[in-house]
Amino acid sequence: MSRSETIRYYAARAHRIVAYVALVAIAVQFVSAGMAIFGVTYSFRPHHLGAVAVDLSGLLLFVTAVISRQPRRVILFSALFLVASPTQGFLAYARNISRFIAAFHPIHAIWLVYLGNTLARGSARAVVPTRVAGAHRPTPALAAGD
Repeated sequence: MSRSETIRYYAARAHRIVAYVALVAIAVQFVSAGMAIFGVTYSFRPHHLGAVAVDLSGLLLFVTAVISRQPRRVILFSALFLVASPTQGFLAYARNISRFIAAFHPIHAIWLVYLGNTLARGSARAVVPTRVAGAHRPTPALAAGD
């Protein structure tokens, strides 16, 4: 395997892993928001910190999709996730402008779950190139007397 093929292979594998990490981070977001709403914690700080993880996963999804030269659909869904993730924060802070707009924050989170699930398990799952047989051949041992 050439160096570029190896990079593409590992970038595609990383894309799949990051897609699952994004789904877990979004699930943690739901729980941390619920904990703040129902008084288990006294602030939304854990929810805000989790948003950083979701935003970073969006950036990593897009970068790994481009590096691994994924099909257009994978890159499109990765780009949508990259744009949709920080939009969550804007919706949350829109409560200062309009509570009606801010009310779309949880609905938008469901859309992020859809995008993440499509990237992790669905039709926009990253295509991992197959390794070429014999790409990592061991160096033959030198025969005695060579």
